[in-house]
Parts: sequence; C-alpha cells; structure tokens
Amino acid sequence: MPKLSLITLCYNQAPFLLERIRSIRAQTFQDFEWIVIDDCSTDESSEILRQELQGNPRLKRLIIHERNQGVHLSFNEALALCEGEYIHHAAGDDTCEPWLLEEELDVLEANQGVGFVHSAYRVIDFEGRVVKEVYPAPHSYVQAGVEEFKRLIWSNFICSPSVTFRLDYYKAIGGIDDDWIYASDWELWLRFASYYDIAYIAEPLVNWRRYPAALTPRSIVTVEGATEPYRVLKRVFDRLPEHYTELHKLHKPAIRHVSTYWMPGLWAWWLVVQRRPGMAVRIFWESVKHDPGFLIDPRTPFYLADNFGQRLIRMFKGITGDSAFMPRTDVSSSGMVKP
Repeated sequence: MPKLSLITLCYNQAPFLLERIRSIRAQTFQDFEWIVIDDCSTDESSEILRQELQGNPRLKRLIIHERNQGVHLSFNEALALCEGEYIHHAAGDDTCEPWLLEEELDVLEANQGVGFVHSAYRVIDFEGRVVKEVYPAPHSYVQAGVEEFKRLIWSNFICSPSVTFRLDYYKAIGGIDDDWIYASDWELWLRFASYYDIAYIAEPLVNWRRYPAALTPRSIVTVEGATEPYRVLKRVFDRLPEHYTELHKLHKPAIRHVSTYWMPGLWAWWLVVQRRPGMAVRIFWESVKHDPGFLIDPRTPFYLADNFGQRLIRMFKGITGDSAFMPRTDVSSSGMVKP
C-alpha cells in the first residue's frame, strides 16, 4: 500500500499539464499512487493526459468525465479510490518543487498530532513568471490547532495547493463540505484546526498559478456567495467543542471583522468599478442582517474609512491586472498576517 495518494483534477488546463506532470515525476518521494481526473475538458487536456501518463508506474487511475461534475464531486470521486495514509491535491495548472512531498511527509511522520501541513508559496502567472512570494509566517512551526484557529478566523492564509493532510483525520472531521460556493477550503482548515495541530514550512514549495480564467470574476459574485463568510463562521463556531470557551469568545469579533474588513472591498467593487449601486446596497444590507451591531459600533466609521479606501485602490489596480494575482494574505515586517 502506498504511503501517499496524490490527486490531480483538471479542467481545460492543457497549456500547463506538461509542466505539472513533470513536476510530479520529479518528486524525490516516490511512494505514492496517482489518481487523475479530467472533468470533461473542452480543450486538449484529456489527450495530453492519456499520452503523457501512459505507462506511468505511479498512475493508479485516469478518469475522463463525459459530463462536467465540478471540483467537489470530482475530488470525492478521487478520494474514494485513495489508499494512502496521506493525501495531496496537485491541481492541473500549478507546479511544485521536487522535494515538496518529501519535506511535508517528513513533518507529518514526525508529528502524529498534526492534521495537515502547508507551506509558503509563489504566485505565478499564465506564463509561469513569479509574481510574488508569500510567507504566511516567517518561520516554520508545528502549532496547536487552537492557536492556528485564532489566526484562521481572520483570514484564510493557507494556500490549498501546498497542503498535505492525513486521510484518517480528514474523514474524522467529516471531509470537505460542498455547501459552500467559495469558502469550502477555509471552512475545512478551520475544522481541522478545531481538533488537530497544524504544521507550516517557511519555504515556497508550490507555485500557485493565478490568471484571469482561473479566477472567479468579481462581476459574477452573488449576494449569497459574498456573504458566505458569515455563515462559515457560524457553522464552525456552532460545531466547536464547548470546552473551548476562549475560542467561543472570538465569534462576535470574527463576525465584526468580516463586516468591517472583508465587506468594504465588495461594496467598493460593485459601487465604483461595476457601477451597480443596487448590488452594493443588497450586499450591504445582507451584512447588516448577519451583523446588525456593526452599524452602532463606535469603531465602525474608523474601520470603514480605513479599509474602504484601501480596498478600492486594490480593486482599481485589478483593472490593470495587478491585483488579479493577489494571494489571500500578505505578511508584515513583524511577521503578522494581514488580510
């Protein structure tokens, strides 16, 4: 039985597949099985996969869907075939360092209480050029889950392509939840942190490709999707063990953080960039429903004045393509994560 199961999901990623396949073939750790699913691509992806993976000794299964099923169903289909103790999801358009699997498994093998390990990463564009390097923390660590939970509720600083997790622990917390439109990975990491320690490697081990076709356009964000963070936090805190009294006290501050730090960006986008004030107002009032207290919080005007302007600048930079490649977090000179 292999030590690790590696899953690659692909949809219309033909320009990147050769690079992705080579980065997996080059791994210094080779005790893995490989499950690959093409989710009914309309480009040459399936042909490339058939040709390049033919005879690959690590390949356990190549599945070509005749109908598009989406990420969640495809991932669960692949997961049902996995026999490894550990799981790594290597998306078809990203790449990684040859020592990624070896380094992350070394951490997991040495720390049985760790649910998953992730790493620093590079953001690359369509051509593979490095746009920036992102370090969610300045130093590697193995941290108690409750401490990581305290950081994760403010921002999802974990790069999903860098994660390797224990399959047993993943099943124990119920696996990924497909109720979410945009935030399923964030909610999953929060649940992991509720029960298990989290490890981090302060070395860019993956190249996370961001390009217009790979991004969810802000212009099609729904009201439900825009206000999803409120519902994610509610569900996560509702499921949190009762004896975590210190963490439960963070529920309301985390909700307020969404209202004053996350929502201004969406209001700015719809109001100024998209020029659809009606949508901005709808999202605003949905925010009020989820967090009615933020309107009477005396700190709210200061939060909004600071963040609305910053978010607006980032949105306008996006018109020139700059913020299209922005990762979800950055790190200040002090090493603290900033949303």
